[in-house]
Amino acid sequence: MNKNCKIVLVRPQFAGNIGSTARVMKNLGFSQLVLVSPKANPLDDESRKFSCRGEEILHNSTQVNSIEQALVGCSFVAATSSQTKGLMRGTLTKPVRNAAKILSKEINHSQIALIFGPESSGLTNDEISLCNLLIHIPTCDDYPALNLAMAVAITLHEIKMAQDDKTKETIKPIELASWQMQQQAFSTLKLSLEEIHFLFGPRGDTLFNGIKNMISRAKPSKQEIKWLIGLNRQLAWYKAKIKSQN
Repeated sequence: MNKNCKIVLVRPQFAGNIGSTARVMKNLGFSQLVLVSPKANPLDDESRKFSCRGEEILHNSTQVNSIEQALVGCSFVAATSSQTKGLMRGTLTKPVRNAAKILSKEINHSQIALIFGPESSGLTNDEISLCNLLIHIPTCDDYPALNLAMAVAITLHEIKMAQDDKTKETIKPIELASWQMQQQAFSTLKLSLEEIHFLFGPRGDTLFNGIKNMISRAKPSKQEIKWLIGLNRQLAWYKAKIKSQN
């Protein structure tokens, strides 16, 4: 079983989809299922029926109240969406086969999370902004929305295929910054940029999301995020010094 990947279902509405997801995970060798505020009971009869031999995954699943709680301990976060328009989504999006190659490398040396949104609406822009990567599964334009368990199956299958095709890495992997550490750096960076009036007005959040995406795509190491946190601390100190002199 692959223990370096969390499958995160956000507000799943149908027990059958939760059960089918557990079955697919069992088929492809994944074991960590996290449910964020599920609307359906993962242990009811329908869920267990659809899970087949994946029922153990249902019993071992974790329920949390927010995506942030689900991402604790993760260093790289990806989500799926049929909606790829807009500056933020367009910047983050990669076709599933390309994304799988990236994820198959990350999964070897760090904890990753794959987020799947609710059946009726998908993930919001705020939820997408928590991710390093947005996965797009090419479909027919007439009906682009996939069933939840189908999206999980395609994504995990592509990752497994990419893992099987890849030879063992001989270079010692760099220790990536955890998702929590990145969020800490982003919070302090935003405050620093607001203090020097780089971020202001109604487009401030959009601009900052672009900066976050730029840093996230670089897959910063633990040391690099420490440098960013130190830079933010020094900016705050210098701003306070200038203010006291005036």
